[in-house]
Amino acid sequence: MANSATKKAAQATERRWSPTELVTPLKPLEAMAQGRLLVASDVGGHRELIRDGETGMLFRAGSADSLSDVLLRLLADERRWTQLREAGRAFVETERNWRSSVARYAPIYERIRAGAARLDAAPSVVGR
Repeated sequence: MANSATKKAAQATERRWSPTELVTPLKPLEAMAQGRLLVASDVGGHRELIRDGETGMLFRAGSADSLSDVLLRLLADERRWTQLREAGRAFVETERNWRSSVARYAPIYERIRAGAARLDAAPSVVGR
């Protein structure tokens, strides 16, 4: 019984959270860096990386109809291909390079460091 319940819980968790929703995927960045047309599902990490209609196209996750609609729209509008490719590549070059990525973390670490300094300066309470 416990084994069956464990399997059901694991399956429910898999359906609820795919790895793509928990981490920032690299494949879309690689595709954009190569100037490729990009179509991806609208799960967590993809929504963070892909500006729908600007750097790529998103479809509703789990919906074959949505995927089909997005692909047919993209294929029917060849004039947009160059713009999508160039915008995707520019996004990777300007937003997803090491300098930009590290710069986003600096303020976070400064707040952590400032908080740690306040804790170090606080009086110790012993015997509570």
